[in-house]
Amino acid sequence: MATINTELFVNQRKKLGMSQVALCRGICTQSTLSKFENKAQVPSVAILTQLCDRLGLSLNQVYPEKAQLAQEQQLLIQLVQELTRDDLRAAVSLVNRGRTLTWQSADHQATFLGLEVLTMATTNQSWTATLTVATRILEVVDQQRSTIATNLAFLALAMMISRHHDQQGMSLYMELLRQRMVRYQQPEQLSDLSAIDYGELLLLMLGYAALASQAGDYSLSDQWLHRLSIAANQRNLSACLPRLKLLAAKNMIRQDGGPQWQVTNLLNDAVAFARLHNNQTVIVQGSALLQQQVKKNH
Repeated sequence: MATINTELFVNQRKKLGMSQVALCRGICTQSTLSKFENKAQVPSVAILTQLCDRLGLSLNQVYPEKAQLAQEQQLLIQLVQELTRDDLRAAVSLVNRGRTLTWQSADHQATFLGLEVLTMATTNQSWTATLTVATRILEVVDQQRSTIATNLAFLALAMMISRHHDQQGMSLYMELLRQRMVRYQQPEQLSDLSAIDYGELLLLMLGYAALASQAGDYSLSDQWLHRLSIAANQRNLSACLPRLKLLAAKNMIRQDGGPQWQVTNLLNDAVAFARLHNNQTVIVQGSALLQQQVKKNH
């Protein structure tokens, strides 16, 4: 049973001489506040946090469990953001913090493990450590293979294997991913995803497109970059666009299949979006490729 300290909340409001109407003004309805004080019906984290702030209380004092869930959610949001903009040092720091938590939400924990294994693969941590986390996802946390965390585990293993030039092993995981990525091809399949899961999915699409490009399957890579662009636009998320534009340009360069002006436009877009989102990795790589294009055209 969750511990909700409504007595402290009500006593503090009365101590400050604040009516329910005054407390909830601009935050929620009086009915919402009354249900919380009299029936312990908890409003959203955002509403309860604002009410507590107005009373000079912390969420942790009034509803410790909710405060913990809010902290877990905030860590996951930050981790998705740092991975999306390629700030791997910040991502590793957040992963280390997440490892110290006793996760209250099983869903939050599964999401964290998926992001953790992706971070480990992206930063080329040891094969044994990465495999341990991936195995925990596949054999313990998501035995039904129903979450994005499982797909991130397969993606991470494919990334690690590709560094060892094991084409057969990489092909195996790419095929496993291909079979599972089908579910994300239709927009209606994404409508119910939370903001965190949606961000996690965009990272999955980026990683899958990058692996396909690395394997020389530029058609598959471009297909998922296009799908990623649609998914990002559906929720006005542009943080993934620097990497998207850069990879699209790289695909054209590797195939030598597009006009130079089109490659240049993609690179200019990649650098512009990277500056907007402070993605230093794409700024450096995109600028270097732009210089190469200039030399090539002269």
